[in-house]
Amino acid sequence: MGWLTDLIGALFGWGAVFGAAVAWFSYSLANIWKKDNTARERWIRRLRNTDWSESYGRIVNAALDWLDRRFSPEIAEDPPPFAPGSPRAAWSAPLLSFLLAVALAYPLLGLIAQWAATGGDAAVGGLVIVPAEPVVGIRIATLCGIALVAFAMWECRTATRTGYAVFWLLFAGAVAFAVAFAVAGAVAVAVAFAVAFAVAGAVAVAFAVAVAFAVAFAVAGAVAIAVEILGRRTGRPALMLFLWTLLASGLIHIAVSATPRIPEGNRGVILFVSILPLLNGLTDFLSVGASRWLLRTAAPTDAQRRPRLLHWRWDAAAALATLALLAVGFIAFVTFSVPQDGVPLIDLMATFTDIRVHPENYWWLGFMVFTTLLPSLLHLLLAAYSAFLLVPTGLRRWIADRLEAGASGDEERGKYAAAALILLCASSLSLPLIVMAEGALQLWSGRADLRDGTLRLCEWFTLWLGQFA
Repeated sequence: MGWLTDLIGALFGWGAVFGAAVAWFSYSLANIWKKDNTARERWIRRLRNTDWSESYGRIVNAALDWLDRRFSPEIAEDPPPFAPGSPRAAWSAPLLSFLLAVALAYPLLGLIAQWAATGGDAAVGGLVIVPAEPVVGIRIATLCGIALVAFAMWECRTATRTGYAVFWLLFAGAVAFAVAFAVAGAVAVAVAFAVAFAVAGAVAVAFAVAVAFAVAFAVAGAVAIAVEILGRRTGRPALMLFLWTLLASGLIHIAVSATPRIPEGNRGVILFVSILPLLNGLTDFLSVGASRWLLRTAAPTDAQRRPRLLHWRWDAAAALATLALLAVGFIAFVTFSVPQDGVPLIDLMATFTDIRVHPENYWWLGFMVFTTLLPSLLHLLLAAYSAFLLVPTGLRRWIADRLEAGASGDEERGKYAAAALILLCASSLSLPLIVMAEGALQLWSGRADLRDGTLRLCEWFTLWLGQFA
C-alpha cells in the first residue's frame, strides 16, 4: 500500500498548489464581472482571442514590464538612461542584490526544511550542517520563529530602490552571521564571511549600521559603501557589484588557504553557507539577465509577430551554460582552496558517490544548484500558461458572454463567469507547473542514468583538475 500513500501525499501536495493558484486569482478576479471593473473589457477581449502568439506576447511582456519596474527602476526616469531592451536593464544592480540575498537564504532554508521534515542530521557528504533534533515541538517552535522573523522583515521593508532586498539580508544574513561567528575557528575566516555576506549591494549598509558587531560589520559597511560609490562614479553599479562579489570569493579562498586547520564542523559552513551561495547568486544573475534580454528582444508585440524559437534555444543554452559554470566554479574552489594541513574542505568524490546512492538526502542541494534553470523554466511556464488559456474555446466564449451579461445587471451570471474564469486561470497556471515539477523530481530521483551521467562528468572534471592543485 505504499503506492497509495504516495498517491495521497502527491494529491494533497499538488492540491495545495492548485488551491494557492485559486486564491491568487480570486484576489484579483472575484469582481471582474462588475461594470465598474476596468479590467473586465480587457479580459473579454482576451477570452475571445484565438491567437496564441498574441496571448503569449501579452503575458511575457507583462512579466518583463514587472521585472523592469522592480529591478530596473531607472527606466521610469525622464529621459531613461537606457532602453528596456538594453543589456544594462537586463543585468541591473538591484537584480544582482536581490539574487545574492536570496542565494544566501537557499541553503539555510533548504537545510532547515529537511531538518524539520525528518528530524535527522542535515549533512553533506559526512559534514553535519544542522544537527539532529528528535523533539518535534522544538522543530515546530523553530519554524514558527523563522516565520515570525520573515513576516516582520516583510512588514518592515522600505520603499527605496534597494530597500526591497533589506528584509532578505536581515533574514538570511542574521542567521548566516550567527553561524559564521559561532563556529569560525580563525579570525581570517570570520572576516572573509563578513565580506562575503556584505557584498549584496548598498542594502548591506542598513544592516551594518543597524547592528554593530565589532570589526565584521565595519567590514560589511565599508565594502557596501565602496560598491555604492564606485557604482555611482562609473555608471556601472551592476558591474562593480559583480566584481566585488568575485573579490569576496577570492578573499574566502585566501582565508581558507592561510588557515592552518579548519575543524570539520566549520567546513560545511564555509562551503554551503558562504561560497556556494556567492557562486549561485552570480550564476543566477547571469541566467536571469540572459533570459530578460533575450525575451525582451524576442517577445512578440502584436498578432503578426511570431515568437522567435531561436531565442528560446539560446535561453535554454544560456541556462545550461550557467549551470555548468556553477559546477565548475564550486569544484575549482574546493580543489584549490585547501587549508595548510592538506585536508580538503570536502571529499568531492565521496560526496558524488553519496548523492548517487542517497539522492533523496540532497533534494535541497539539487534545488539550490538548479535555480540557474529557473528563468528558462518560468519562461516555459508562461508559454504553457498562455497556451492553456486558449484551449477550451467554448468555455472561454461562455465566460465572455456572461461577463457581458453581468455588466448589464445579471449578477448571478456574472458571478458564475467570475468563478469559471478563476478556475480556468488557476488550472492554466497550476497544471503546467505540476507537470514541470513532477518532471524535475523524476529527473532527480527517478532517472538514475541522467543523474549518474552528470555525476560521472563532475567526477572526471574533479580528477582532471586535481592534477593542477
